[in-house]
Amino acid sequence: MLVTLTDAPICVIGNIKGWTKREVTDTVQAAGGSVTGTAREGGVVLLGSRPSGPKLTQARSRTCVIVEGEDVLTLLDAGSVELEEAPGRSLDDLVGEARELLDGAPSRITFDAITSLLDDCEPGHLEDLSTYLEPQLSSWRTAHDDPKSSWYERRNMDARGVTGICADAAGALRRMPIEWVAELLRDGPSPKHRVCDALSFSGVQVSNTLAAKIFENPTLDFLRVFSLGETNESSNKNKTFFKKMLASDALAAVESFVVHECNPDGLATLMGHPECLPSLSALHLSRTTRYMSHRGDTTSAGAALAETWGHQLEIFGVSLKEHVAWLAEHRGSLTALDQVVVCDSPWDENDHDYKETCGHLSDALKGVGHVTFGCKRFAPLEAFIVAMGRDPSDALRVLDLSPCLSGDVCGEETSLLIGRAISGSKLRDQLERVVLNDAFDASLVAHLTERGVDVEMVALQ
Repeated sequence: MLVTLTDAPICVIGNIKGWTKREVTDTVQAAGGSVTGTAREGGVVLLGSRPSGPKLTQARSRTCVIVEGEDVLTLLDAGSVELEEAPGRSLDDLVGEARELLDGAPSRITFDAITSLLDDCEPGHLEDLSTYLEPQLSSWRTAHDDPKSSWYERRNMDARGVTGICADAAGALRRMPIEWVAELLRDGPSPKHRVCDALSFSGVQVSNTLAAKIFENPTLDFLRVFSLGETNESSNKNKTFFKKMLASDALAAVESFVVHECNPDGLATLMGHPECLPSLSALHLSRTTRYMSHRGDTTSAGAALAETWGHQLEIFGVSLKEHVAWLAEHRGSLTALDQVVVCDSPWDENDHDYKETCGHLSDALKGVGHVTFGCKRFAPLEAFIVAMGRDPSDALRVLDLSPCLSGDVCGEETSLLIGRAISGSKLRDQLERVVLNDAFDASLVAHLTERGVDVEMVALQ
C-alpha cells in the first residue's frame, strides 16, 4: 500500500525522532499536503514515541492509516512510503486460535482477543471465521440474562474507594469495539459484526448525521443492547438522529436501551413510538438523563414512556433521585416490571436527603421481585437497607448488592447493618437469594447463611 504526504490530511501523534512538529508541518505543506491537530476520518497518522492513548484510539475509530517506525522517516524524507502488508493466515490456523480462546471463561478480555483475531483475518476467510464464532459466542451471558452487565462495569478499587461505575454498555461482554462502530457507519455491516450483541456510541467521535447512518443498515438483528453513549455536547443525539431512528426497523431485536444526555424533544417523540423498539424489555437512564421526571408535563419523555412502554418493560435502571421519584409516581403504569437496577447511588455526593428518596424507593419497588443496588458510600446504603427492611416489597425474591464496591461500603459495619436489617424483618423469610461481591466482610456471609438465606458470591472483575 503506497502512502504519500498528499493522500489525506496528516496528523502527528507522539514524538517523531529527529523531527520537531514544526518541521513535520513545513515538510508536509511544502509537498502540497495538510496537517491537522486531530485525526480526520480516513486520514493518515504519523505515529511517534509516547503517543496519546485517547488520540490513538480516536484515530483507529476513524479508520486512519497508521504509519509507524522507520516508515514515518521514509515518508517524511522521500514523500512516499510503501507499507508492507503482513502475510495472511490460513483459516485452519485462525479457527485453531479461536478454539483456544473459547476454551477460556467468557470475559471482555477474551472477546477483545477474538475481535483482534477477526481484524487480522484475510477478507476471504472473514465470513467463514465469523460463521464459526457466532454460535460459539451465542452461549455467553447476554444482557438480558444479567441486565446490570449492560449498564456498568466493576472497576478496581484504590485508596479513595471505587474508581467508578459506568452506566453504559461497558459491562456487556460482546460490546462492539469503537473501531468497528466507525467501520459500520462508513462501510455498512460486515460478517464480523455479528459476533457482537451490544453497541454504544461512547468514544465514537462522529457527527449526528454520520451516527444516524446506522439506521440505514437492514441487518442489525444481532444487537441486543443499544446505548446512545456518553459523548461531548456537540455529539449529543439530536432531533434528526431520533427522527432517523423512528423511521428505521434496524433495532427491532434490541432488548436493552441505555439513554444518555440527548435532545429531550427527540427522546420524547421516540418514547411515544414503541414500535421503534418492539423487543425492548429493559431501559436504563444514566446520570446525564435528567428530563424524564418533569412531573405533570404530559409531553415529556417520561410521560410518553409510562403511557406506551409500560406493558413491556420488565427491567428498569435508574441513576438519579429524580428517576426514583418518577418511577414511584408511574409504578402503576409499568405492569410488567419485575427488576429494578440502581447502578449508582441516586444521591449526589453532598446530598443528604436520603429519607425522602428512600420513601420514593419503597413506592418505586412495589411488586418488584429483583432489586440490584450499587453505591460508593455507607450513608446511602444504610438508608436503603433500613428502608427495605422497614417496608420491603412483598414480591422481593433477590437482593443484589454486588455493585457496592468500596471498602467504606463493604466493611464490617455494613455487614452488621445488612445482617440485622434482613434477619430482623420479613425479608429473612421471603428472600430467596442475596448477591454479594467478594469485598464484603465474611461475617455477613456467615450471618445470612446461618439464618437460612442463600448467598451468591460474585468475584470482582
